[in-house]
This record gives sequence, C-alpha cells and structure tokens, in this order.
Amino acid sequence: MEDSEFSWRLIANNFKILYIPQCLIYHYYDFHVSVQKIYDVELGRYIILKKYLTSREYILLAPSFLMTEILTWGYAALNGTKGISSKLNAIKDVWAMPVEKINVKSSSLLKHMDTEIPELEFRFNPIFRASRKIANFIYRNNIRIL
Repeated sequence: MEDSEFSWRLIANNFKILYIPQCLIYHYYDFHVSVQKIYDVELGRYIILKKYLTSREYILLAPSFLMTEILTWGYAALNGTKGISSKLNAIKDVWAMPVEKINVKSSSLLKHMDTEIPELEFRFNPIFRASRKIANFIYRNNIRIL
C-alpha cells in the first residue's frame, strides 16, 4: 500500500497527480493473494486511514468502510482460517502501532477517492459481481452525500 500512501501524502502536500492517457503500463500478475499479502494490504490500508482521517470522517464514511470490511472479510474467509487470522492480526497490529497523524483538509482527499470497484478482466462468480454492484452503489452515494 506504499503507492496509495504516497498518493495520499502528495495530495496532503498540495501536489497534483496527473493522468496521462497516452502512457501505458502493463502489469502482469496472477490474481492470487497469499495470506501474507492479505495481512500486508490490510495493515497498509488501516495505517493510511488511521494516519489521514479524523473520527468525524470515519463516521461520515462509515457506509463505505462497512462495505469494504464486508468485502475484505469475505476475501479473507475464502483463504480459510489463515486468511481470517491475517486480517485479524492486521487489525490488532495497527491499533498497537503508533502512527503519525497527518493534518490534511479532508475535502482534498475525498475528491480523489475512487467511488467504484472497477470491472476487472477476470471472470468472477455471480456473488462477486453482485457484491461489486452493491459496493459501487454505496461508495458513489456515500461520497455524494459528503
């Protein structure tokens, strides 16, 4: 999640992140996330949220966070007890970890947040597709309300 944290840090320091459509990046990988990767990604995500958001913002974004938690717990569960243990350990470790708070105007971060899970080029089961639609609806409307 260091790339995400770097982006948030740039925005917090008033840098612009530009999209250049002529630039192509090819990222070849197997869409399999190990239990260690579950831990690393979840820990990184929780650190970013703890570092940049206030209690008020957690409350305002609660519908989106709840949906994300449902999805990430579901993915962890697909990896069995080791996946669930990885997610639990990430939660436990982030709350025990001192994290430097970054003061940033929340509106600058919120306007850069993704409001949907993109359609992936992979074939997933109907449960994933339905979850994606529900999540995107919640994400879009939560940001709209803010």
